Amino acid sequence: MIIESLKYVRYKGKPYEWGIEDKDGNPTNFDNINLFVGKNAVGKSRTLSVICDIARLLSTRKQVSDLKYPDIKYQITLREDSVRYEYDISIEDYTIVSEVLKVDGVEKINRENKTIFSEKTQSVQPLTIPETEIITSLHKQTEDYPYIAEIYEWSNALRHYTFTNQFEKNTLLVSDNELDNLLLAKGLDPDNIISIFSKGKQDFGSDFIHAIIDDMNQIGYPISDVDLFRNRKGLGISVQEEELPTPTLQLDMSQGMFRALSFIIQLNFAIKSKISVCLLIDDLGEGLDFARSKSLINILIHKINNSYIQIFITTNDRYIMNKIPLKYWTVIERLPKCSHFYNYNNSKDIFDDFKYTGLNNFDFLATDFYLHGFENQEEE
Repeated sequence: MIIESLKYVRYKGKPYEWGIEDKDGNPTNFDNINLFVGKNAVGKSRTLSVICDIARLLSTRKQVSDLKYPDIKYQITLREDSVRYEYDISIEDYTIVSEVLKVDGVEKINRENKTIFSEKTQSVQPLTIPETEIITSLHKQTEDYPYIAEIYEWSNALRHYTFTNQFEKNTLLVSDNELDNLLLAKGLDPDNIISIFSKGKQDFGSDFIHAIIDDMNQIGYPISDVDLFRNRKGLGISVQEEELPTPTLQLDMSQGMFRALSFIIQLNFAIKSKISVCLLIDDLGEGLDFARSKSLINILIHKINNSYIQIFITTNDRYIMNKIPLKYWTVIERLPKCSHFYNYNNSKDIFDDFKYTGLNNFDFLATDFYLHGFENQEEE
């Protein structure tokens, strides 16, 4: 399942209104691989937070009362193969005032009408959940509402990486019991890379380990093994670097090495599990040199394109921009009350025309070519 389109607004009609939409004011469309670029303060990281927030709401890991903004509206379409899930929600003063779900154009849930469709009985039933409780709170009732379970599973698998974040690298599990409890829990905690690695090793064995080693070697981190380690501080991950006599523990890894390892573990787990997962990566390449960033990009494009996985990336690195093809770009333009999104879906001719300039991809952004194409150059 992937996000096919998204439109978002908060504080509608108020002085501090801000939203996400395409250049024509419609929901912006996305593909499997999406690189967000733009000048400073246009809303790149903010957009990842918007996607993360709706996923956390739908996974019930975040309650409506815990939202940062009391007035928001989402219009999001998810696609699983040929099936489309159109979900709209409006929240005012931390209260859900409107919530509608359609599957392939057929309305399944309407909060204002207080109706929900049961697949088991093939009938419309009364919807009786509180105004502060989102519809995915019913995800366990799979016989009646299998479409809710599908959305819940997607939202629960979303993973948000920040390459500048040191918290995960410096966090160990207290004991084997804590790991066992995570593995026994229904659904894997996407925020704990130690449990994801352990689950992958348990389910897929040496194939999983070798895939991680191969990818790390390709990036430029020559390792011969990756495993769990235990010491007095707790339980974590270690790698055996080929040039060192002893394993490098998680706490001792460089920021760049750990973020690359963490991403590769998650990516290979998702691929081998054949799960539909959405990965959000903020500041891709931070802590990595150009050669390693380039290799990491090659891996993710090769493995993610046309897969079950969807990825959203932000970067300010011109070398990364030059490496990732324009067809994966979404350029964000900040306006007073919203950010407009320009990509191959809504600006195909301009994106295609840029190849005739002979310029680097970075210049597509730097020269504002994405706004008017050759019109700008003709006027100049």
